[in-house]
Amino acid sequence: MESYGCNHADALAINGGMPLRSKASMALRYRQQQRQAMVRGIEWLLTFPEWADMWNRSGHWANRGTTLGKYCMARHGDVGPYHRDNVTIQLSVENSQLGLARRTRIGRRVGGGRGWTLTDGKYQVTLCRKYVGRFDSAEEAHAAYLAAAQKHKDSLSFC
Repeated sequence: MESYGCNHADALAINGGMPLRSKASMALRYRQQQRQAMVRGIEWLLTFPEWADMWNRSGHWANRGTTLGKYCMARHGDVGPYHRDNVTIQLSVENSQLGLARRTRIGRRVGGGRGWTLTDGKYQVTLCRKYVGRFDSAEEAHAAYLAAAQKHKDSLSFC
Protein backbone atom coordinates (compact mmCIF):
# COMPACT_ATOMS: atom_id res chain seq x y z
CA MET A 1 0.00 0.00 0.00
CA GLU A 2 3.09 2.18 -0.10
CA SER A 3 2.13 3.43 -3.57
CA TYR A 4 -1.23 4.71 -2.23
CA GLY A 5 0.09 6.37 0.92
CA CYS A 6 -2.51 4.69 3.15
CA ASN A 7 -3.52 1.24 4.35
CA HIS A 8 -5.56 -1.15 2.21
CA ALA A 9 -8.81 -0.65 4.14
CA ASP A 10 -8.61 3.15 3.76
CA ALA A 11 -7.80 2.87 0.06
CA LEU A 12 -10.81 0.58 -0.47
CA ALA A 13 -13.07 2.98 1.44
CA ILE A 14 -11.91 5.96 -0.65
CA ASN A 15 -12.40 3.85 -3.77
CA GLY A 16 -16.05 3.27 -2.87
CA GLY A 17 -15.43 -0.34 -1.81
CA MET A 18 -14.40 -1.34 -5.35
CA PRO A 19 -11.20 -3.30 -5.93
CA LEU A 20 -8.28 -0.89 -6.42
CA ARG A 21 -7.66 -2.02 -10.00
CA SER A 22 -11.29 -1.76 -11.12
CA LYS A 23 -11.67 -0.07 -14.46
CA ALA A 24 -12.50 3.66 -14.12
CA SER A 25 -12.09 3.60 -10.31
CA MET A 26 -10.47 6.50 -8.49
CA ALA A 27 -7.61 4.29 -7.35
CA LEU A 28 -6.81 3.23 -10.91
CA ARG A 29 -6.93 6.85 -12.13
CA TYR A 30 -4.67 7.88 -9.25
CA ARG A 31 -2.06 5.27 -10.18
CA GLN A 32 -2.29 6.25 -13.88
CA GLN A 33 -1.64 9.92 -13.11
CA GLN A 34 1.14 8.96 -10.70
CA ARG A 35 2.83 6.84 -13.40
CA GLN A 36 2.43 9.58 -16.04
CA ALA A 37 4.15 12.05 -13.71
CA MET A 38 7.05 9.63 -13.26
CA VAL A 39 7.32 9.09 -17.03
CA ARG A 40 7.45 12.88 -17.48
CA GLY A 41 10.11 13.16 -14.76
CA ILE A 42 7.84 15.09 -12.38
CA GLU A 43 8.07 14.32 -8.68
CA TRP A 44 4.86 12.86 -7.18
CA LEU A 45 4.21 13.77 -3.55
CA LEU A 46 0.45 13.17 -3.33
CA THR A 47 -1.07 10.28 -1.42
CA PHE A 48 -4.23 8.64 -2.70
CA PRO A 49 -6.30 10.18 0.15
CA GLU A 50 -4.97 13.69 -0.63
CA TRP A 51 -5.50 13.27 -4.36
CA ALA A 52 -9.04 11.88 -3.98
CA ASP A 53 -9.96 14.60 -1.46
CA MET A 54 -8.91 17.32 -3.91
CA TRP A 55 -11.03 15.80 -6.67
CA ASN A 56 -14.01 15.26 -4.37
CA ARG A 57 -13.87 18.81 -2.96
CA SER A 58 -13.59 20.28 -6.49
CA GLY A 59 -16.88 18.71 -7.54
CA HIS A 60 -15.40 18.01 -10.99
CA TRP A 61 -14.58 14.30 -10.78
CA ALA A 62 -17.34 13.45 -13.26
CA ASN A 63 -15.92 16.05 -15.68
CA ARG A 64 -12.30 14.89 -15.51
CA GLY A 65 -10.46 14.67 -18.83
CA THR A 66 -8.30 16.40 -21.42
CA THR A 67 -10.90 17.66 -23.89
CA LEU A 68 -12.67 21.02 -23.98
CA GLY A 69 -14.88 21.59 -20.95
CA LYS A 70 -13.13 18.91 -18.88
CA TYR A 71 -11.03 19.36 -15.74
CA CYS A 72 -7.53 18.26 -14.79
CA MET A 73 -5.14 18.46 -11.86
CA ALA A 74 -2.56 21.10 -12.71
CA ARG A 75 0.67 22.21 -11.04
CA HIS A 76 0.94 25.93 -10.23
CA GLY A 77 2.87 27.58 -13.04
CA ASP A 78 3.40 24.13 -14.58
CA VAL A 79 6.51 23.73 -12.40
CA GLY A 80 7.50 21.78 -9.33
CA PRO A 81 6.17 18.50 -7.95
CA TYR A 82 2.65 17.20 -7.67
CA HIS A 83 2.10 18.19 -4.04
CA ARG A 84 -1.09 19.23 -2.24
CA ASP A 85 0.23 22.81 -1.95
CA ASN A 86 1.28 22.96 -5.61
CA VAL A 87 -1.77 21.68 -7.48
CA THR A 88 -5.29 22.79 -8.27
CA ILE A 89 -8.20 21.41 -10.25
CA GLN A 90 -8.83 23.56 -13.32
CA LEU A 91 -10.16 23.42 -16.85
CA SER A 92 -7.87 21.40 -19.11
CA VAL A 93 -7.81 24.15 -21.73
CA GLU A 94 -6.51 26.62 -19.10
CA ASN A 95 -3.79 24.17 -18.12
CA SER A 96 -2.84 23.68 -21.78
CA GLN A 97 -2.59 27.43 -22.29
CA LEU A 98 -0.32 27.82 -19.27
CA GLY A 99 1.92 24.97 -20.37
CA LEU A 100 2.02 26.34 -23.88
CA ALA A 101 3.01 29.81 -22.65
CA ARG A 102 5.74 28.32 -20.43
CA ARG A 103 7.19 26.16 -23.21
CA THR A 104 7.22 29.18 -25.50
CA ARG A 105 9.09 31.29 -22.93
CA ILE A 106 11.81 28.70 -22.44
CA GLY A 107 12.27 28.21 -26.19
CA ARG A 108 11.03 24.65 -26.60
CA ARG A 109 9.13 23.41 -29.63
CA VAL A 110 5.49 23.71 -28.70
CA GLY A 111 2.40 21.72 -29.55
CA GLY A 112 2.26 18.00 -30.07
CA GLY A 113 -1.30 17.58 -31.22
CA ARG A 114 -2.86 20.28 -29.06
CA GLY A 115 -2.31 24.03 -29.27
CA TRP A 116 0.19 25.05 -31.90
CA THR A 117 3.50 23.99 -33.38
CA LEU A 118 6.22 25.84 -35.22
CA THR A 119 6.40 24.25 -38.66
CA ASP A 120 8.42 25.63 -41.58
CA GLY A 121 8.62 29.07 -39.98
CA LYS A 122 4.85 29.28 -39.42
CA TYR A 123 2.82 28.64 -36.29
CA GLN A 124 0.22 25.99 -37.05
CA VAL A 125 -2.74 26.04 -34.67
CA THR A 126 -4.88 23.00 -33.85
CA LEU A 127 -7.58 22.49 -31.27
CA CYS A 128 -8.83 19.02 -30.39
CA ARG A 129 -6.82 17.70 -33.35
CA LYS A 130 -8.70 20.05 -35.71
CA TYR A 131 -6.80 22.47 -37.94
CA VAL A 132 -7.42 26.15 -37.14
CA GLY A 133 -4.78 27.85 -39.34
CA ARG A 134 -1.16 28.95 -39.83
CA PHE A 135 0.19 32.23 -38.48
CA ASP A 136 3.36 34.32 -38.77
CA SER A 137 3.88 35.00 -35.06
CA ALA A 138 3.48 33.20 -31.75
CA GLU A 139 1.18 35.99 -30.57
CA GLU A 140 -1.18 35.53 -33.55
CA ALA A 141 -1.15 31.75 -33.04
CA HIS A 142 -1.91 32.09 -29.35
CA ALA A 143 -4.78 34.52 -30.05
CA ALA A 144 -6.21 32.17 -32.70
CA TYR A 145 -5.99 29.22 -30.30
CA LEU A 146 -7.80 31.16 -27.57
CA ALA A 147 -10.46 32.36 -30.02
CA ALA A 148 -11.07 28.83 -31.30
CA ALA A 149 -11.24 27.49 -27.73
CA GLN A 150 -13.74 30.19 -26.76
CA LYS A 151 -15.86 29.65 -29.89
CA HIS A 152 -16.07 25.92 -29.37
CA LYS A 153 -16.07 25.85 -25.57
CA ASP A 154 -19.66 24.66 -25.33
CA SER A 155 -19.57 22.40 -28.39
CA LEU A 156 -18.68 18.89 -27.20
CA SER A 157 -18.98 17.60 -30.77
CA PHE A 158 -15.99 19.75 -31.79
CA CYS A 159 -13.60 17.56 -29.83
